Amino acid sequence: MAILGRNATFVFTVLLLWTVCAKSADQCEQLTELQCIESGTCTLEQTGGRDSDYRCRAAKNFCEEGFNQRTGREEECESRSGCVYQPQECYCSPDVLCLCGGGPPATCTLKVKKTE
Repeated sequence: MAILGRNATFVFTVLLLWTVCAKSADQCEQLTELQCIESGTCTLEQTGGRDSDYRCRAAKNFCEEGFNQRTGREEECESRSGCVYQPQECYCSPDVLCLCGGGPPATCTLKVKKTE
């Protein structure tokens, strides 16, 4: 009976986590571009190359989680072990007039290990 109890708890935990992730993903998709870059639980990314559309999705890892793409700084990102800051490349948030635009916003991502 104790084994069944542990298995039931494990299954419930997995289902609960899956439900939370699904709700978070749905919530991110509903945000505006500005709301997305200010969110600590969602990440704005381009769907293709330069000048392509943007989409808002749930943060995928501990580097993205809690990182504000609008105000986040390199030091904040890279103080997290295993994370690297990618600066924006001519990204212009929708509430600012810019000379350039259409590039990716700043991100905090997992470092890619170099293979030798």
